[in-house]
Amino acid sequence: MLKQGNKYTAEGYRTLQSRDQVNNWFTQQSIDIDQNSKRVDPKAYQDGLTAQRDTMLKGITDPIARKVASAAFEEMSPRLASSQAVKNSEYNRGE
Repeated sequence: MLKQGNKYTAEGYRTLQSRDQVNNWFTQQSIDIDQNSKRVDPKAYQDGLTAQRDTMLKGITDPIARKVASAAFEEMSPRLASSQAVKNSEYNRGE
């Protein structure tokens, strides 16, 4: 697709690819909350999310794709942190 398209095709492809990476990350994190991350302190979990975000954004060289991925992280990270805090509370109460 990149070889046959023009500049805009390439930008669109990289933008979709970066959003897909974040979506896959979100799905994996959601699964991990139920399996492992419920045992982690919520503050430590949030710090981990920030570190993962920074690492993933460093790997995205296209500025538009990075902006899209950053916006996706801003949308998804609070949902993950909230879900993890609830699961952590349930875990600590023994539910």
